[in-house]
Amino acid sequence: MRAVMIAVLLALSLPLTAHASSFDETVVSKEFSHCMEKASGSPDKILDCITTEKKIQDVRLNMAYKQLKTKVNPDQKHTLLIAQRAWLLYRDLNCKSYAKPGGGDLAIIRSRDCVRYHTAIRARELERFEQQ
Repeated sequence: MRAVMIAVLLALSLPLTAHASSFDETVVSKEFSHCMEKASGSPDKILDCITTEKKIQDVRLNMAYKQLKTKVNPDQKHTLLIAQRAWLLYRDLNCKSYAKPGGGDLAIIRSRDCVRYHTAIRARELERFEQQ
């Protein structure tokens, strides 16, 4: 019953579920969608899926950032560095707010998925910046 309750709450509250059913490769990998399906509402398995996907999105973000740095002028490069640092601080503090004390498994899942989700969004943003 607890697993079903967590699955229902996730469906109502997390960005990941919106994308898991209508796959969007700019926000979530196919592997993440499959992992979440196999997790069947298990908090530990959900956290494993989020952790693995976050690592994938970290690599993507770092590659996009490094590539963009090579394509901008020195003034833009400095601004990009400041913006990236500010964005990291914002992401981490914002997502930490989801992990409220006493919030249990759901609060932890929401907090970690927040980091995963926003990392993917930032990676997509930096990738598309190059196209402008």
